[in-house]
Amino acid sequence: MNGGDIALAVITTVVFIWDLLTWPLYQLLQRPWEKRQAMNRCRARVVRRSDDEIVYEATPEKRRHLVDAMTRAKCATMADAWKFAMQVYVGTASM
Repeated sequence: MNGGDIALAVITTVVFIWDLLTWPLYQLLQRPWEKRQAMNRCRARVVRRSDDEIVYEATPEKRRHLVDAMTRAKCATMADAWKFAMQVYVGTASM
């Protein structure tokens, strides 16, 4: 073994140990099982199927609080959305 092989083996070992040590923290912070569940859920259903075409329709999603509030405020343009945001969030700390 020459010096390059030894250096590569040391780097590989350090990276492997770092991976083992940080894996629980990654699981705790990123929650990959929730992302996997969201990717696997049904987002469309078949409306009509024939020999030469299939028509899909999006399944209704649960609406978010902010979207409902903007709909009630009748925000039709970006300017309306900006005014709505200024009314709601002026005076709140951003960070």
